[in-house]
Amino acid sequence: MPAIKIAYCCTDFLAPSSTFVRDLASGLHQEGNEIHLFARHMDPIGKKIAKDFMSFEDLSIQSQPSLLERIAIQSNTCIGGLSKIHSYQNWLQKKYERIAYPIISKTNPDIIYADYGTEGAALLALANRLKVPLVTHFHGYDLTFCLNSERYRKRMTALAKSGHPIIVPSNHLKRLFRIATGRSDATHVIPYEPNLSGLSSLSRERASRPTVVALGRLTGKKNPLALIESFRIVVKEIPDAVLEIVGDGPERRIVEERICDAGMQDRVVLHGALEHSSALKILSKAWAFAQHSVTGLNGDQEGLPIAILESLALKIPVVSTIHSGIPESVIDQTNGFLVNEHDYESMGRRLIEVLQQPDIFEESFQSAQLPRHPEGRIKAIDALMREHLGLS
Repeated sequence: MPAIKIAYCCTDFLAPSSTFVRDLASGLHQEGNEIHLFARHMDPIGKKIAKDFMSFEDLSIQSQPSLLERIAIQSNTCIGGLSKIHSYQNWLQKKYERIAYPIISKTNPDIIYADYGTEGAALLALANRLKVPLVTHFHGYDLTFCLNSERYRKRMTALAKSGHPIIVPSNHLKRLFRIATGRSDATHVIPYEPNLSGLSSLSRERASRPTVVALGRLTGKKNPLALIESFRIVVKEIPDAVLEIVGDGPERRIVEERICDAGMQDRVVLHGALEHSSALKILSKAWAFAQHSVTGLNGDQEGLPIAILESLALKIPVVSTIHSGIPESVIDQTNGFLVNEHDYESMGRRLIEVLQQPDIFEESFQSAQLPRHPEGRIKAIDALMREHLGLS
């Protein structure tokens, strides 16, 4: 098959959160395609990862506002024609379009891949100008935000009406896309998949003490405070239980305070952000994986957490919530347990069940299959791109 020249555009390519982007870009490269990465934010480790298999352009330095621009944004005064800028986000969007368009155009791509709906909205005009297909991959908040912002909804509706293909990871998000834009005819459900090659090298051996593991950023939609409350219930019944949390984020301080208030400093380990391989080693020793996902106060929702899929691939019992696309992967009482959002008491009771009878639950979950696209995720996205280029 002929190679496709792909302009891969994303918001962040950072370590360790670049795993998802890296795996997809690497997979498309292995399918024989030429990848050119364009990221708004990159860090040194992200750059090191990227240079192994693709060219990249770090737009972060070029996208920083000048001192006068920052003053204008913060004060809403008119300096140098900035009176039309209503917020930093609007300014960043316009600046990104001005910077990225000429840089991406120079690579003469066959197709543009936009990771997140915000990128798709920003790149729609460029794709139309270059007369190339634009594939936009929605993940969660980039779609649910449509339900709260009329301005953003209009941009997503224009994207839907363009006929360019849309990818979502779950049927739940496909329904939301239909509600937000009135269109879903070009929307394709391609579920996330864990990187099985990274998991195959792990030895699955439970820790000596009953251990619950949580992986993910400490943000509102992950609801780490509910997880802490659930674990308080657990330790009353299982005093030697341990909760290991891998991830960092804006709620870290309040999580630390809640742990101290509960007197669980010797029961809860906050690892912070780790390299993906290190996080998986911790996960492989878990007796149970827990994630109390909820809809954030700003409307933010999960797409389908990769950490849940990794846990399922390792045959680790998952205790999570009935939220977004999670029930499409975690089947209650088949490969895990689901509770209602904010019901930390039920989550605590389910975790106790798993920790008290780990062998029974692991054995009963062994036959459960991961939800996946028949072709595999990478091949499905590659095939979608080729179809819209007339190469299938």
